[in-house]
Amino acid sequence: MGDLAEEMPLKSVNDENDEEGGEIKKYKWYNINWNTLPAKAAFFFDTARRVGSLPSLVLFLTGIGLDKVEAGLILGFRLLGMLFGGPFWGVIADKFHCHRLILIINCIGIILTMGCQPLLAIKYGNPVINKCPEPTWSQFVNNLNQTNNSTLDGQSINQKQDLYGTPFFVFFFTQILAAFFEVSGASFIDVATIRKSQLSKHRKIDYGRQRFWGPIGAIFGVNMTNLIIDYFPKVSITCYSGLFTILMTVCLLVLYNGLSFEDEREQNHTMNEKEKQCFRKTFRRHLIQFEVLLVYGIAFFGGVVYSSYKVFIFLYLKELSSPSLVRTLTISIAGFSAIFGFFFSGKIIRILGGPLKSLMVALIFFVVRYLGYTFAPTGWILLAFQPLHFLSFVLFVTSAITYVKETSPLIVITSMVSLFQTMFEGVGVLVGSSIGGVLFKNYGGRKVYLIYAFFALFWAMVLGVYILIFKDKNKNAKKSEKNDEYNI
Repeated sequence: MGDLAEEMPLKSVNDENDEEGGEIKKYKWYNINWNTLPAKAAFFFDTARRVGSLPSLVLFLTGIGLDKVEAGLILGFRLLGMLFGGPFWGVIADKFHCHRLILIINCIGIILTMGCQPLLAIKYGNPVINKCPEPTWSQFVNNLNQTNNSTLDGQSINQKQDLYGTPFFVFFFTQILAAFFEVSGASFIDVATIRKSQLSKHRKIDYGRQRFWGPIGAIFGVNMTNLIIDYFPKVSITCYSGLFTILMTVCLLVLYNGLSFEDEREQNHTMNEKEKQCFRKTFRRHLIQFEVLLVYGIAFFGGVVYSSYKVFIFLYLKELSSPSLVRTLTISIAGFSAIFGFFFSGKIIRILGGPLKSLMVALIFFVVRYLGYTFAPTGWILLAFQPLHFLSFVLFVTSAITYVKETSPLIVITSMVSLFQTMFEGVGVLVGSSIGGVLFKNYGGRKVYLIYAFFALFWAMVLGVYILIFKDKNKNAKKSEKNDEYNI
């Protein structure tokens, strides 16, 4: 099973052909598959929500007076909610077949848990800096001096200096609860799209060409968020509170009719097949394979690497004194790059020789990208490395999903996709952002990206050694077996 990813044809990933009565019906790239519009809309709005809010969350948390280390820990450990929420919502959905209802419940939960945070910021934020517009350093010092000589008895100063106080724990648990509700969205959409592509008999569905609507949603989300932040009214709360406006608005848009995982006849057939098999035995037998464990380990370490971009890119741009336009262009350029990458992801994977080799190449481009971040003197120069987003993040995700799709038994494919999401965007980002927060405070953003670049290089080398030694050895052995058969 482990060798299937490299040897099975990836034609099914991007084929736009359809066989009808022995005849092959060809589709052009511009022929829209109307049956996949729910998938496109789901990727668009879900990515708009996540990308439009998460990079600015660190600015919101530091803007209300929390330390960078505290912000990093909050955004890292918020993914504990993902670790518990993923299996919880997955089991409920599979047991009661209520995926659509769970998506609606999760959207409502996100609106409540994220929408309350500006109110919490008013109560628990540091009043000296928790303002819009954000005070400059000289204004901050003057405010501290005035505060120290007036009626607050140094309370604001202590709030700024004391780590892990009440504000930290309030937002710590609020973010965990928010992550608990928001985790199911991405996994459900991925699994639904994969299952729809597997069950489609009339026209083959390309996963990448559904996923490429996500970057378009990201461009929409980040631009709307930055516009609201820039034009946020002058009030006694950080301007970054505006991000919750677009987040809640998009969550309302995500309350769509839902994705159908299978039609009724196919679902009944699938359930009958599942009843004939032992889920636990199949899952355990598949997961204990060395190559499968290696891929999920790479997913974890890839999440660690990706966390520095996902969580700290805006904070690093702020360190470089970049204007809000650079923040907008950072996500926009990456989004346009991802559109191209997702659209041609299947062809790129085939050209590179399969998903394992593509994973290695993606890690190498993470190295190039982060080294560019490290040595970029300004945020404007950093923008030159954003087109590499499609050869790093996009290629990594599509390669991993392709590997899971091509090698996993049908009975466990939902669990395997969810496990990848948990390892990559859950555990990996949790660990990476927690460590990154400490590194960012002590050494600055440049050292963070330099360290993570070498970390990505190490795991690219590990995967390369495995491919070179074990994969080539297996291929040579199989070629020898075939030659022996011909000789007989």
